[in-house]
Amino acid sequence: HEIALKPKREKHSAFLIHSTFWCRLTILCLFVLLDRTVCHLTILDQMSLPKRLLVLSLGNPPAYDGTRHSVGHLMLKLVCTRLGAQPNRTGSFNTHETEIDDTRVTFYRVPGYMNESGKSLNPFYKIWKSRTKKEIEDTVIILHDELDVDVGKIKVRSPGRSHRGHNGLRSIQASSPIGKDYVSFQIGIGRNYSGDRQTPGVVANYVLSKFTPKERLTIESETLDKVVDAIKTYV
Repeated sequence: HEIALKPKREKHSAFLIHSTFWCRLTILCLFVLLDRTVCHLTILDQMSLPKRLLVLSLGNPPAYDGTRHSVGHLMLKLVCTRLGAQPNRTGSFNTHETEIDDTRVTFYRVPGYMNESGKSLNPFYKIWKSRTKKEIEDTVIILHDELDVDVGKIKVRSPGRSHRGHNGLRSIQASSPIGKDYVSFQIGIGRNYSGDRQTPGVVANYVLSKFTPKERLTIESETLDKVVDAIKTYV
């Protein structure tokens, strides 16, 4: 008599199917967990990185470029070249931008005359500020001339300070939403004029005069190095 043997393959196949299901489910769970971990780390990274730095220069229109009173504009141009900042547009305004240690740095030359800096700055600043998210930290640096600091030196003053009689800063504090919320980079132009400072026209003629070749060389080397190093401390 032939004995019919029941194959054991059905039980073995069921075991394989069951094992494969749980293996795939485990792999899927690991992928989901990994994806959530990566997203969480990305969010943490974004929370620690957002930071913007706005560097402004004060001075007079291009006809006065090269004069002591417009040294802020000269320094802005030199810094942009040193840091490799590229031309850009913020709205309809010409700017330069670069990144330093994941901080977006925007450079902008405030147009118009020194005494009207606040009013001249406002249209640009309104657009730049509107592109700032609440969680992003903003810092504003203003480059400007300073008679009481020698050529080749700079002085950095923290936010909330007086304009100390500087007409450009006075205008910004009075007419711009920035107010006193900026870091002042005083770029030394010295008081190397002849005559009494109380004599009408002596100081005005001096600040509207151009640097000597020796002074210009100092500005483009020693002062530039100091300004770049100081900017990097705010990123």
